[in-house]
Amino acid sequence: ESRVGCDQIAGLTKSEKLHVIFHTGKAYIHYNSSALTYFDISSECRNIIDITSGQNDNITWAENKGDPLDIISQQFGKMVIYLYRGGKDAPTFHYLHKGDDEFVKIITFDMYRGLNMSAEQERFFYKALTSKSAGTETERNYVNWFKDWYFPIYQKHGELSVLRKYLKLSAAYYPTVAATRHFNVTDSESEQGPTLQMNLGEFVHFWSGVTHTNLQKLAINAFGWTMLNEYQLIQAQKDFPKLSYRVTDKRVT
Repeated sequence: ESRVGCDQIAGLTKSEKLHVIFHTGKAYIHYNSSALTYFDISSECRNIIDITSGQNDNITWAENKGDPLDIISQQFGKMVIYLYRGGKDAPTFHYLHKGDDEFVKIITFDMYRGLNMSAEQERFFYKALTSKSAGTETERNYVNWFKDWYFPIYQKHGELSVLRKYLKLSAAYYPTVAATRHFNVTDSESEQGPTLQMNLGEFVHFWSGVTHTNLQKLAINAFGWTMLNEYQLIQAQKDFPKLSYRVTDKRVT
């Protein structure tokens, strides 16, 4: 069953202008910042970044540096990912479930770099280097996604171009619910549209295809590796054969 689009509701048309809403004060302590795109009916088909200071009453949004800038930049990064996927259907996010903080970190770093904000780039780099989050389907309890996964790929495989390529390939090849029903999707996700959850093997396979390099060794070093992950990777290679890279015969035993 397809979603109702903006063009199907009277008076709503897609607008590519960016709208930003800033909140301050403890009234928003339980309200998370969010990004909505012109694909979303709830945003009346507008690109909106809705930002809250949470528990920090000292945040000044006019201050174009530090944590306030990071909050704004990371929400903008989320929007970029959503727009590549045609809405909130980026599989990386659902694999990481904290992915809106993890994958977006390398986008934020690249954003500061591209804008020649050298002081913010350096500050954010060292901030991200020390940031760890709980592992998801990984052997290790905590993973530093930026230091051990995203930055090495970014540095060695084309910087901004490799991020763009991943977004394009995952949008082109990773299936939707409508196209493939054997993937696990929650009821809430089904209501939101064609969203799937990448497992770790698929995640490594897609990034390997993007870089044309077998990244299994990098994944083992970053996440640890289990027999389940090995099976997932082998299955992903069968499910998505168009993602090409040299696959060695060495397997985890």
